[in-house]
Amino acid sequence: YAKAVDAYTTALKLCPAGPTSHVYFSNRAAALLSMKKYQDAILDSERSLSLKPDYGKAHARLGLAHYLLGDYEMAVEAYKLALQYEPDNKASRGYLEKAKNKLKSRKAIAAAADQSTVDVDNDRTPCRTNKQSSQTPAPSSTSSHTPAAPPPSSS
Repeated sequence: YAKAVDAYTTALKLCPAGPTSHVYFSNRAAALLSMKKYQDAILDSERSLSLKPDYGKAHARLGLAHYLLGDYEMAVEAYKLALQYEPDNKASRGYLEKAKNKLKSRKAIAAAADQSTVDVDNDRTPCRTNKQSSQTPAPSSTSSHTPAAPPPSSS
């Protein structure tokens, strides 16, 4: 994959905004995905889309990069756009469903965590079990207690 990245990089240096440069950016993104360089793949997918916004493969690769980073909301958005331009792409359709399911699971877990936090916050059972401690008067300011002497200074 590194050789593919180098080849696409060379092609892009020769012609960064040519008629097929969007393909080179998108294909380099695919190679970067295989190398687990997801942030770089996002950048190249976005570069491809800046040249050709209706390029479905670039949207799909953007979706996969976001999916692999755990950003399922962005993955869903990218796959929806990919399918808008390539409605018969089974891989995009499959990953769209996977991303939606991951998003639902994450939201369910977050909702359950929020609910358990609310339950803990609403539980205001007093911690004291010794009745006498609640009847102990607060110390008065006229107490005969003498404050401790300050520690000796070191010279």
